[in-house]
Amino acid sequence: MQVIEEFEADLRAFDAVYEQWKLKNPERGFSYFNTRRIANGVKAGRIHDTLGANLKGEQDWWSHGRGDFEKFLPHDLPKTAKVCEIGCGSLRVGAHFIKRQDPGCYFGLDVISAFYQIGLEIIGPLKAEKKPKFGVFENRTQMAADWAPDLVFSNAVALHVHPEDEQAHFAMLKTLAAKKGARVMMQVHVADAPFRFGRSGWARTLDQYRSLMAPFELVQISPDKTWETPLHRIEAKVLTFKAP
Repeated sequence: MQVIEEFEADLRAFDAVYEQWKLKNPERGFSYFNTRRIANGVKAGRIHDTLGANLKGEQDWWSHGRGDFEKFLPHDLPKTAKVCEIGCGSLRVGAHFIKRQDPGCYFGLDVISAFYQIGLEIIGPLKAEKKPKFGVFENRTQMAADWAPDLVFSNAVALHVHPEDEQAHFAMLKTLAAKKGARVMMQVHVADAPFRFGRSGWARTLDQYRSLMAPFELVQISPDKTWETPLHRIEAKVLTFKAP
């Protein structure tokens, strides 16, 4: 009971800060608020699970993202295929696609540019050799859509999409993958009923994801990770949708 009360108190305090921030930034959404919050921590030297140059764990930077790269790499993806990553962060996963695909075949999008600038420093000469494209959502999404990706993927992004932003987020995915037969692969958190975990985590039902991605067809469900919190059992899965 105490754990639940502490969790709810923390959420109330966090949400109050967000609501105050929204009053000053009415044109921005939760994703910008939350990403800026994380970016400030990384800039201050805080070790993060997936973002920045200093990642949690003993693996080196390249090895750290290898497993997630393989998770989003379809066995039949040609090296000429155009790959767009949503929430590319500091390129922990994207760098592997940049390295694998032909020059000019990767486009990374994120809320802010600070993270992928870190990644570009790490990959060094690979940037000039492979000519990846980058941008922030507010001014590069249409450019990426016009580029007509064959694969759009996101790792650990959907769970951070606030309910007030979900319609816009999933509509963006469908806009980016509008090319006939294009695929959208996303790591999501699935539950029998929707619930919130942590300050910026939301699990949804499989039917919700189907509805949000319609008329795209859900063609594959791959198990990812499962873990327990004091309140919930969380199942992460990789969903693959195909454009009509």
